[in-house]
Amino acid sequence: MSNPLIVIEGNIGAGKTSLARRLGQELRAQVLLEKFEDNPFLPLFYQDPERHAFALEMSFLAERREQLAGLAGQAEGPLVADYHPSKSLIFASQTLKSAEMDLYRRLFRLLHKDLPQPTRYVYLHREVPSLLANIAKRGRGYEQGLEAEYLARIERAYFDFLADNQDFPAMILDMEGIDFLGDDEHYRRVRHKILHEPRAQGLIRTRP
Repeated sequence: MSNPLIVIEGNIGAGKTSLARRLGQELRAQVLLEKFEDNPFLPLFYQDPERHAFALEMSFLAERREQLAGLAGQAEGPLVADYHPSKSLIFASQTLKSAEMDLYRRLFRLLHKDLPQPTRYVYLHREVPSLLANIAKRGRGYEQGLEAEYLARIERAYFDFLADNQDFPAMILDMEGIDFLGDDEHYRRVRHKILHEPRAQGLIRTRP
């Protein structure tokens, strides 16, 4: 796929889907959103993580592959997504046991080896208390039991992945105090960073 692929990533409650929607609308881009609300394993996982982790991660792996593969040869113009396939490995590393994770990595490599890499990858960083406040505000019942320690582990896994990543340039965008939905100036600053910040090799960290 030769068209621009902008990936907006982040922890649970960081605002990645809301930003992807707004940015995609402004750019008149095709918007690719993760279909988590219809996943039957997600509420079960939050109730009993150890029992349902592998089924949940496998279902997300298959869903993300199908979405991205379907668009790889069809997208016309820019594409904005609220996840990157590597999200599967990041979350699975925190939920699966060692033997399950080994199998999961093998399946991931087989399914994702031919998918396009992003032209811009942005990780929205918010502190854990802000994430918890956003999660409470949006009111999804199955998320209300999420604990700060789990969110902190997911954040560390993202940071470890980005520090080791050699496949594409990535940006960590510090979003504390940034309200891109309620403040148009904040949104313009975020948009400028995403679209116009020089694409340096490796990982950079900045604020809007």
